[in-house]
Amino acid sequence: MKTAFAQIREVHTEAQETNSQQNEREMMAEFKNELVQIKESQAGTQEGLAEFKQELAQIREVQTEAQDTLKNSLGNLREEQAHIKEDMKNQLNRVEELLQNLLNQQAS
Repeated sequence: MKTAFAQIREVHTEAQETNSQQNEREMMAEFKNELVQIKESQAGTQEGLAEFKQELAQIREVQTEAQDTLKNSLGNLREEQAHIKEDMKNQLNRVEELLQNLLNQQAS
């Protein structure tokens, strides 16, 4: 027969082991919860990154369209400038011609 002290020691040891196991289970549960939170956070970050990449692609598309529009506008302006220059040259020639005709009329 065990002594009362031995029984108390045995019960105390069992209680410590049970308490230790309970602490381990609680720590494991906390670890699992933290791991779930990390995975959720990571998923949110990846989702945010995917949205950012999509927005960046849209910005690049708009930028490309804007550059194309500017190139076309610049080309049109250069073409219009060339026409205006040609018209001014023709008008200057016409004015010179009219002045020459006027001078010829006055000389005769």
